[in-house]
Amino acid sequence: MKSILPVSTENLGTFAMETLEKECLRGWSKRRYEGLRNQRLIAEHNRAQEWKSLDGIGGMELSLDPEVYFYWIQKEGPQFWRDKKNRKWIAERFPQTKVKSGGTKAQVGWGAPCQ
Repeated sequence: MKSILPVSTENLGTFAMETLEKECLRGWSKRRYEGLRNQRLIAEHNRAQEWKSLDGIGGMELSLDPEVYFYWIQKEGPQFWRDKKNRKWIAERFPQTKVKSGGTKAQVGWGAPCQ
């Protein structure tokens, strides 16, 4: 049986190794479930709040639970979130992560100079 653990398990007995692997998987499942539950709470908060852009930084695109954020870093690497295509894919695939972000100034008219 191949171990899922990143450490040597040569000195562990079969029962101890199986117990350890089950606990690792159970912990991962628990964190995954909690991350999904928290993401629903974050989505409700985002719908209730009106977000504004920050001058020089821009608007918020996505709001994620840390478990979701670090899952993709672990799976794809830290460059995952730098790629605009990946962020767009996450927003399309998981619409609850999207945040509506408005501008910082109220703009009236068409921007023609006044005379």
